[in-house]
Formats: sequence, C-alpha cells, structure tokens
Amino acid sequence: MTLDIRDRIFEPLVGQHFRAMVLAAGDGVLAGISGAVTEAERAGCTARVLADDGDIVANGTEVLELTGLANGLATAEESVMGALGKPSGIATATRQLVDRAGPSLQIVAGGWKKMPRAVREMIRDAVQVGGAKARIEATPFLYLDKNYVRMFGGVAATLEAVQPMAGYRTVIQIGQYRQSLQEDTRAAVVGGVSTLFVDTGDISDLHGVIKTLEALNARQRVRLAFGGGVGPDEVKELAQLGVDALCIGRAIVDAPLVDFRMEIVERLIDERCAAVESTAGRK
Repeated sequence: MTLDIRDRIFEPLVGQHFRAMVLAAGDGVLAGISGAVTEAERAGCTARVLADDGDIVANGTEVLELTGLANGLATAEESVMGALGKPSGIATATRQLVDRAGPSLQIVAGGWKKMPRAVREMIRDAVQVGGAKARIEATPFLYLDKNYVRMFGGVAATLEAVQPMAGYRTVIQIGQYRQSLQEDTRAAVVGGVSTLFVDTGDISDLHGVIKTLEALNARQRVRLAFGGGVGPDEVKELAQLGVDALCIGRAIVDAPLVDFRMEIVERLIDERCAAVESTAGRK
C-alpha cells in the first residue's frame, strides 16, 4: 500500500471535517460540474452544486460547496479544478463563436472525435454546453471523408457505393482529391448528397462551390459546410456568405482554461457536518 504524504501532514487533523467553496477565478461559461462532483466524491468529500453547466461565471462566482476530511479536500482541490477548468474553457470559446455566428450559421466542433478516448466525452459535452453541435449532420448520417473518396476513386463512386444504404443522410468531404472542386460539387449533387463539406480553409474555394451549386439550382437542397483551420475572425464573413455549418477544431479544442480556486471556509463540528452531508447535491 502506497502512503500518501498528506496522510502524515494531516495526522493532527484526523477526524476533523471542513467546509470549502469552489469559486471561479475568471470569466467564462461553466462546464464540467458533474465530473467535478464525481472527483469530489472519489476523494471522499460531499458536494453541493451551486451553479449549473451553461451558467455564466465571473471571478468569485461560487459553483460548488465541498465538505470532507482535510486529506480528502486537499486531494479534491487538484482533481475538481481539473474537471472544471478545461471543459469551461472549451464551453467559453464555443459560446463566443456561436454568438459571432448568429442564428443562421451552425457551429460544429467535431474535433473531439480525434482526441484521446479518456477526454472525448468531456470535450464533446463541453462543446454542447457552449451551444455548438458535436456532429456535422443530424443522425442517422454517413460521413464520407477525403480518404473514403480516395479509396473509392472519386466523389461519384463514393456516393454510388453507399446508395444501397437507404435511410441515411450523406455528408461528403471535398477539396482533398485530385479532381476540381467544381467537378466534385457536380458529382455530389448528382449523387444526391445531403451536406457538402468544403474542407480547404480557403474562402475563394467556397465562392466557387456556391457558384456551381447555384448554377445547378441546388443551393437550396444541398446543405453547405466549410472548414479547414478556420478561426474566430472569419466567422462573420462566412455567415454572410450563407454557409450552413462551420466546422471549427483547434480554436475550440485548444481553448485556454477557465481558472477556479478552492477556499477552506470553516471547520465543522460533528452535528453541523452531519447536517451538511444530508443536503449534499442540493442546489
């Protein structure tokens, strides 16, 4: 059995319970509350939720009340801050992009799928708290990315291969194969694509695709998505172009943390400790 050095440090406080507050130390959108509660309980503490995912927080906003033994609270301080900081940072960056986009442009953050499995769910949930979609199309759908197109030998062949799979909307990624964007756009329209994803990051490419769709009288029936290293400064321009969905990865996944802090506020006597624990989880 490994000895935690904190067991030695807190020997004089064995059996004594304390109450602590977890507060935001910066501005942002709160996310990760359920994970923070789980971490607190894993450390042997009880948690009372004071704010919910999606709430706007500022420096000093109380989000959790924790009670527990000294060692448990010291352990919880590390893990609870981690459970809140990154999700809240992602939710904050996402909300800022959603606000820039306005009601007609949907922000999609599918980068969570390429993250390590241990953090995928956390990132996906934070994206949704921020108001973005975690997927480019409503389910059920087939996402046909550039490597599918390469293996099948082109957009037309790729869409033809999945035609027997009735009941699925189709999303196909163009701009990464040897054919021109105009040819790929025509092939996608003929193949009955639901969403055309222009993944070049070059707005001039987007203009060309829109022109081709309009020439084919297909702009209203084909949903148009754009991505490829897009940053916050380009969101308003893309909204004005009439893009339906904007796929953003790095600007969301790499968002800075929102800082939180924990402060011990009092030592509890046994009767008060029991009363606090009986109300744990209530807001």
